[in-house]
Amino acid sequence: TKLILLDSLLQEIKMKFYRCSLHLVVVFVLIFQEGDCGKCVDNVCLVGGNSENEGNVEISRKGVCDDSWGMEDAFVVCRQLGFPGVVRFAREAEFGNTRRIGFDDFECTGTERRLQDCTHITQHDCSSNEAAGVVCATSVTDIVPSQCRAVGKVCLIGGLDDRSGNVYFEGRAVCDNSWNYAAAFVTCKQLNLGHPENVTKGGVFGNCMDYFSMYSIDCSGTEVKIGQCEYETDSRTCRHNAVAGVVCSPGPGITASSGSATGVWIGVGIFLCIVVVLASVFLYRRIINRSSVTLLRNPDQI
Repeated sequence: TKLILLDSLLQEIKMKFYRCSLHLVVVFVLIFQEGDCGKCVDNVCLVGGNSENEGNVEISRKGVCDDSWGMEDAFVVCRQLGFPGVVRFAREAEFGNTRRIGFDDFECTGTERRLQDCTHITQHDCSSNEAAGVVCATSVTDIVPSQCRAVGKVCLIGGLDDRSGNVYFEGRAVCDNSWNYAAAFVTCKQLNLGHPENVTKGGVFGNCMDYFSMYSIDCSGTEVKIGQCEYETDSRTCRHNAVAGVVCSPGPGITASSGSATGVWIGVGIFLCIVVVLASVFLYRRIINRSSVTLLRNPDQI
């Protein structure tokens, strides 16, 4: 009887040890998953990063596919998580393969308060190595003065002086896709500066910490303001370092009024030149005719 009781006691101890071990494994897994996860707000989490401000984006522990993932989407995520801005967006599972994909084709405008409010679908054709991610800013990065956010306003930011820097339109950077001399010329003209001495791409004066205001800008060079050029606003294919910039020459530029005045004075100058030439020809012919008449009347002078 004692042996039976002892055996029963040993079996009970084994079961308790097994259950305790199982609980420890579960706790370990939970701790590991918690450590693998960055900051979470309203079921949106960053996973796989080295710090809480970076990682693959997950919603309710389901990954987001990187199809059409861009700065607007990353900006909404960072703002939802309480960060002051976005450093860049990430694609192709930069922070490791995701557990499983649950969302695709996000198309945020940048004004949404939550990622879930952006247009998206829950069907996808993505694999675990196509996870979308973000790197959020951890400190205030707003370098844009309030006056630069006015409608139609263009500013140069990040340069050594007021005639150089990245181009910002209405408070947001201009993407360097299709950026060329004509667009830079219009920018310098609007700022009442000289012609472009250097047209820059690739965020020479700093990266974009927000989403872009202009994409695929197309200027002819005759526009007075950059907002009059043709452009697109969907800049999700533009990377954080794809910022347009310019270095304008010193001195006043060609404004609308000065350009018109210059044209008028050039026209007046040409007209006066023509008048002088015609008058000279007329006087020359009169002198020749008078000389001929004099010679005919006084042949002895020949």
